[in-house]
Amino acid sequence: MNRGALSLSLASLLMTACASEPPPPPQVAARSAPAPEPPPPADETAAQAAALAAAVPTPVDAVVTALGVQRADLVWSPAKKTFAVVVPTKADAAEAPHRGRAKRPQPATIAVYAPGGERLGSYRALSIGAVSDLRFLGEERLFYLLPARPAPPVRAHGKGIVLPPPLRYALQPLKPGARPVACAGRAFIFSPAGDHVAYLAGDAKRQRLFADGEAAYPRRGWTTIQGDAAWSPDGASLALIESGAHPRLVVLVEFDNPSGDNTWPLPLEAAADSSLHVYWAGQGKLVVGPSLTKPLFATSFHRDPAPVVSMPAEPPAAAASPAERP
Repeated sequence: MNRGALSLSLASLLMTACASEPPPPPQVAARSAPAPEPPPPADETAAQAAALAAAVPTPVDAVVTALGVQRADLVWSPAKKTFAVVVPTKADAAEAPHRGRAKRPQPATIAVYAPGGERLGSYRALSIGAVSDLRFLGEERLFYLLPARPAPPVRAHGKGIVLPPPLRYALQPLKPGARPVACAGRAFIFSPAGDHVAYLAGDAKRQRLFADGEAAYPRRGWTTIQGDAAWSPDGASLALIESGAHPRLVVLVEFDNPSGDNTWPLPLEAAADSSLHVYWAGQGKLVVGPSLTKPLFATSFHRDPAPVVSMPAEPPAAAASPAERP
């Protein structure tokens, strides 16, 4: 056998051996797990939660839908315990002319609800016409503006000043059967907490200060008052300037208690200075002047604390007799 034949035979044997062995397993590249997506930002998560909560109707939404009003029409009490809304009138057949005569307009209705949607009461407005500027005075009263009545202008005596007609408000206690109180006047001023309101009634010749619909000063009769009254920081006291030939500062230490009224005479130059106002410089501290930082007169007072009422101590229990002992 020559060398070429031997080489061919060895090549054939090698090919046969290779063909009998199983092929190596295919190499598959390992796949890495996908990287986790970053969590959404906190503000986006809060926005999604808010959107989900808004999609679920609430009892307040049910009231809004039933009355056909907007959420912006709801007026909440300071503590968010109740809310009030002016119920819109429905133009239906009941309001159409009846037997040739138009139906007489009716006052608006103000409804008060609990946050759970329960209607707590309904109150008729004091007069016919649109109700506006509805608000709470504390938790137990409503206050709203009534349409102005046509009235001739009032001319101030000897000064040539024309006063605008008085505004007409109504104060509605939130009690069953309670009637609204008419409040007609000018310069309506609310206490810092919004639970009381003071205003001036009268004309240029005589005025009277009212608080929550009741005469506060003078308690009887009329006087002349310069500028606006001022509430104390705690809303318990009212201060004003009583003008005239002998001007004086008047402080109603407790505006609903006539026994606590105090007065201080003002300097004579105050009689001819119409720029003077009264300011509270703190609890029990007052300043009269064109501004708080330019006092013409200053004073202070001290309110006595409310008396402490203590309950009498209960007598010691009597000892049980032998017959009563178990």
